[in-house]
Amino acid sequence: MNVKPVNLKPVNLKVVSGMLCWAVASYVSGFAFGADPVIAGEYVEARTCDVWTGPCFANSEINTAGEFAIVSWAVSQGSWAGQDLSGLKIAAALRAQGTLTTEGEGKVKAIVYVDEKATPEQANALLSMARTLAKKYFENILEVHKSAISFQREEETATLEIKEVLKIRTKALSHGDCVCGNEKAAYPSISKLSTSECAKTVEHFFKGQGLQARWSDPFKRSAVIGAFALTPVDVITAAAH
Repeated sequence: MNVKPVNLKPVNLKVVSGMLCWAVASYVSGFAFGADPVIAGEYVEARTCDVWTGPCFANSEINTAGEFAIVSWAVSQGSWAGQDLSGLKIAAALRAQGTLTTEGEGKVKAIVYVDEKATPEQANALLSMARTLAKKYFENILEVHKSAISFQREEETATLEIKEVLKIRTKALSHGDCVCGNEKAAYPSISKLSTSECAKTVEHFFKGQGLQARWSDPFKRSAVIGAFALTPVDVITAAAH
């Protein structure tokens, strides 16, 4: 199992000052260049309940399924918190008390996996980015590990893998995946996204430690794939918090 624990240093005043300077520079740059994203990339999530489903099916699963999920971001290009994160990845396994992204989800715990190629500063920046994209799901991090993270995506086909720890593999939904004819995205995505669509999981498992739970839940309409992008406005918001 290629997973190494990480001890991340708390942010100090010099770091906060640096983030504010970086935020102001990014904000000014955004005005000058049309507020283009400062960082962007691909995203995938898979849950232990159907996401693309009819209202009746979704209502029947609330607080009986969907308390577990895997999420991951792969940065295509850009910087965050003063660090170039191009080509780096971050993933997390989540466990909620109830169905995720519902009023009954309760407290959420996370085990985080940071790209093994990231420096300590980049690791902190990846965590900051993830918190900006999915803040409430990174408030109770139990462990952070450095890992070899593989992430590929081509349209609705995406593969995320940390060997012997977790995996998501998706494919496009088809007519055969319709059950009631009223299917739609029943839940919002865990992450803030610029584009998103539902997909079917071919593989979805978590075998890691720390959450006191493991799962394997393939062949479900339980995946969301998409793209994320953060702008200078997001930079200001992140620096203020």
